Amino acid sequence: MNTRLLSCWFFSLLLLGGCATMTDYETPRVSVVNIHPIDFQLLEQQFAVTLRIQNPNQAALDIDGMSYELEINGIEMAHGVHSEDISVGGFSEQVIEVRMVGTTFALIRQFQYMQKQQGKPVTYRLSGRISTLGGFNRVPFEYKGEIDLSSMTTNRAPAPAAKPSGQEY
Repeated sequence: MNTRLLSCWFFSLLLLGGCATMTDYETPRVSVVNIHPIDFQLLEQQFAVTLRIQNPNQAALDIDGMSYELEINGIEMAHGVHSEDISVGGFSEQVIEVRMVGTTFALIRQFQYMQKQQGKPVTYRLSGRISTLGGFNRVPFEYKGEIDLSSMTTNRAPAPAAKPSGQEY
């Protein structure tokens, strides 16, 4: 009986010690680097999305899967999963390319929304979960931002000045 009690006490200390090390854990940062279309069908679109995963922790982040969704202006535009193993070293980052799938209906809703909101910034939100430890630990992530499309308008070069009459160059 004493051996069993001692074993339980020792196991409890190990668990508490493991929990104590998790107090300094920071959620990984996952952000969108680039999006480009791969395939457009009548009802579905596929995109290649480049993500940057930053690990702000000392220990390596060993990812064995991810699930994610991208919202634009509060409308879910695309979602996806990624099952390749990724290891992001401590205080390090890695850039990966993943696939996302969206629907034509979401695209239509987005165009309708943007027509009503002309001139306003476009907001986006990337959220999801990173799976580690063989799926036993799922770490949520979220990244928000906005794009001011009015600042992306091209400035046209001024028209060349008219040549004064009578002068040759």
